[in-house]
This record gives sequence, C-alpha cells and structure tokens, in this order.
Amino acid sequence: MPEAAKADAAASWPLPRAALVVGGGPVGVAVARALAGEGYAVAIHDDDAAVAERDAAAVRDAGGRAGAITADGAETLLLRAEGAFGAVGVLVNNLTENRRLESSTAALQALMQAFAQRLPSGSGGIVVNVFGTVSGRPGADGAAAAVALAGLSALIRAMALALAPRVRVVGIGVEYAAPLELSDHVVLRDVAAALRFLLGAPAVTGQVIMLAGHD
Repeated sequence: MPEAAKADAAASWPLPRAALVVGGGPVGVAVARALAGEGYAVAIHDDDAAVAERDAAAVRDAGGRAGAITADGAETLLLRAEGAFGAVGVLVNNLTENRRLESSTAALQALMQAFAQRLPSGSGGIVVNVFGTVSGRPGADGAAAAVALAGLSALIRAMALALAPRVRVVGIGVEYAAPLELSDHVVLRDVAAALRFLLGAPAVTGQVIMLAGHD
C-alpha cells in the first residue's frame, strides 16, 4: 500500500481524547504535559501512589487535566482511567525507571492487548513505549542490556502488526552515558517533541525513535 494510502487509513481512526501514562517520574511528567498540551486528559499511574499524585499535580499546575490512578492488572488499570476521563486513545508505557526491560515484556503485551480490545467501535489508538538505555556499558551487563533492547524493539514491531490498522505501536528510546540522569531538561524536551511527532504521524507504526542523551 502506498504511504499516502497508509496514512489516510490510519487517520480514519480518530483517537479518543484521554491518555494513560503508566510510570511516573521526570519522563512521565514530561510526557503527560505534552499530552495535556495536545488537548488530552491524562491519567497517570505509578506503583507509588504518592508519585502518581505528585506528577498529576504537576500537570494540573501547568494548566492540564490530569489525575492519579492506582490499580493492579491491565483491565483494572484501563477501567480506572476510563472512569476518570472516558475512553483512552493514547497509552504511554514509561519504562525509564525500569532497569530490567526484559522483565516487562509479558506485562507490556497484556496491557497493549487490553488497550486495543477496549477501544470504542470506530476509534483508533496509539501505544508509545518510552525507555532509556545506557550506552557503552561493558561486559555482561552491556550484553544483557542489548538483548533486552532488541527484545523490546521486536515486541513493538510484532504488536504493531498484530494490532494494525486501528492501533499504532511505537517506541521512543533515549541512549545516554552512565552519569546522565533522565531528568535532564534537554532529554525531557526531546522526548516530548518525539511524542508530539508520533501523535501527528499516522503512517508511522512499528518504529522506534532513538534519541541521543546529553552529558
């Protein structure tokens, strides 16, 4: 199918105007603020309820609509997000605080599948997986990180195929040097910019945008 036709097909599935951000912290707040700036109401989940509420407050302080939710399990998480703001059209999995990406694969897949199944008839959705990886890590740790990254990239491609055409699945990765913290304002700005690009690029799915961190 020509690229223009792919874009038209994807654009024909409007996104519900609520978003769910799973995983708080600096990157979670940056993503939530970017979504709020695009007109989405944002539900924020974190394993630490205090972190989720703090991050939601930061979005509200910036003028956005946001609320904190707590839940165990994909279905319950989505139900509570829908209860707060209606049907969810954007799912962001913020994995930047997760140092073991390989442990997330099954849970990610379950959440993406539940998200797609719960979309209203006639609506589309987008899943954005945001993660960080340390560059130049030597020895066995470096090999494990490379394998985990490859596995996550493969999962993104596989889920993009499985959930097409109604749901797009993409990734944003930040490769950074060991001393860098993901709270760096330039990194946060670039992650938000990449998210806005992906929201507005209906022909893009199954791809990962890799960003270079800043020392």
